Amino acid sequence: MTVIDLLRSARPGSADRTGRAPAAPPTRGQLLARGALTALTTLAVAWLLALVGWLASGQSTVGLFTALGIGSDGWLLAHGGRIGVGQAHIAFAPLLAWAGIVLLIARRARRIVESVGDGGLRGRLGLPADLAAALGCFALGYAAVAALASVVTLASAPRPSALWLVGAVVGTLVVGVVVGFVRAGLVLPGLVDRIPMTVRRGLPAAGFGAAALLGVGTLLVLVAVVLGLGDVAHVSSELAPGFLGGLVLALAQLLALPNLALWAVSFCAGSGFQVVAGQPITWSGAHSGLLPMIPVLAALPSPGAFPSVIRVVVLAPVVVGALVGRRAIASVARLSGLRTKLAVAASAAVSSAVILGLLDVVGGGALGAYRLGALGAPALLMTALLAVELGIGALGYVVVDAWRIRRGR
Repeated sequence: MTVIDLLRSARPGSADRTGRAPAAPPTRGQLLARGALTALTTLAVAWLLALVGWLASGQSTVGLFTALGIGSDGWLLAHGGRIGVGQAHIAFAPLLAWAGIVLLIARRARRIVESVGDGGLRGRLGLPADLAAALGCFALGYAAVAALASVVTLASAPRPSALWLVGAVVGTLVVGVVVGFVRAGLVLPGLVDRIPMTVRRGLPAAGFGAAALLGVGTLLVLVAVVLGLGDVAHVSSELAPGFLGGLVLALAQLLALPNLALWAVSFCAGSGFQVVAGQPITWSGAHSGLLPMIPVLAALPSPGAFPSVIRVVVLAPVVVGALVGRRAIASVARLSGLRTKLAVAASAAVSSAVILGLLDVVGGGALGAYRLGALGAPALLMTALLAVELGIGALGYVVVDAWRIRRGR
């Protein structure tokens, strides 16, 4: 093959090694349709669950369109939105549902990156112009379905807050696109270069730390449910949801499992949580009174003081912090200076705490008015305490590791 042949084969639109020409980039109409279809996929699931619950309730007095409106409300809540009924408002996004939406958006964004490519002029954040336009069309299609869902909610009593709706949908889209970029291996120099090197090195360890603590919290929630299974079953039977309704109720509680895990993490950190305003559950004891008729909440401890030994749960974030420190210093050279290792480990610990704090913010904390107007973990206090406790574990591991190196082990 001559040099001319090589140059011709490298031109855009030429056939690849298999003899097939590369697929043409998607048109704007196709991108709009992809965005709309991505949103409709999850919206249809929300409508289906609402219809199943409606059909399962023999005593329901609402109509079909009202059920679809309630499903739309649930879909908007899953994005982190807020809906209101009179003076009451609900701001509770099941984090497992939110994560599913983010991953679906990420998958579509990754395909757009692969189909459009990483060429062309770059803007201030290093994003290729063609790719930015493609993502804009995708987001516009997604937003159109979100607007449709908000219109459908008019058939039900709850109403979404417009400002919260826009912020929630845009925020979810941004997170999904960023995850898609990471999975596609797309690096945006204009954005990445603004992140300090110490923070960049610690981010993988921070993600591990956040996932590990969520795992610990999930385990604690499951143990509590098993220990209080009788009370949980009693509340469920009092609701009498029927077979299909029971499945929908169980799925709804499963989707909220990460939210409950964050409450358990907050308890381990020392910041505690509350289901009823003014009656927190902390190391000192449980002060909860009358609870909402949600079966899983029956697994909460009975009101009363806890033994002092309960404070040992603080070791969970400290131990996870040590694991974070171990992973953090693996990103730097073995013989790097102690100051560098301490900085990366501390950055990873703080970033891990911030991730959990942001998840708590996305999850929201309201199921009604007055005493149900503020529930869950206090995000700021939990983040601060976790940063300290994770930092103690991470920095402690770095110091021990430095001592081992000095001892020649």
